[in-house]
Amino acid sequence: MPRTPGAALVLALLYLAGAPPAAAQDGEGPALPTAWQGEWEGTCRLAAPGGGARDFAMELRVAPVEGAAAWTWTMVYGEGEEKEVRDYRLVAAPSERGRFVLDEENGIRIDMALVGEVLYGEFEVGSSRIASRFERRGESLLVEMASYAIPEPRVTQDEGGANTVRSFRLASVQSGSLTRGASGGE
Repeated sequence: MPRTPGAALVLALLYLAGAPPAAAQDGEGPALPTAWQGEWEGTCRLAAPGGGARDFAMELRVAPVEGAAAWTWTMVYGEGEEKEVRDYRLVAAPSERGRFVLDEENGIRIDMALVGEVLYGEFEVGSSRIASRFERRGESLLVEMASYAIPEPRVTQDEGGANTVRSFRLASVQSGSLTRGASGGE
């Protein structure tokens, strides 16, 4: 039995990482629920620990791709002259229910997983690790992308030396709530 709450958490996470729920093992054709489809828009905030934040407009457009187990996943940041459009494709992983690949259509592909109403992804780029989270909640889509600095992690061990833990410093968080636009629908 673990002696500290932290050790119990580490053991629980290790157990869960190796034991996917039965629903994830059934091999049925994966699908993104239709409730995700539509045009979502709102304001996001980019903030760093200790202060400093800026707000910006964000849109997410999700639509099925005809003849494919895929959806357009277009992210739009900013407005007017500052507008940046990123055309991606969310592709269902064959025979892996709830698993997807976000294809940036430039050679970059990011693994994503749908658990309940939350789509998760994590990736490293340059010296940053990004954890993304898109949560559908009613007619809202909550967006969060936390960026962690990879260089110089804090490395610690439990008292017995059996578990080494590397933790990373949070650099910034992009978060916001998007609502279904007038042209969206279920």
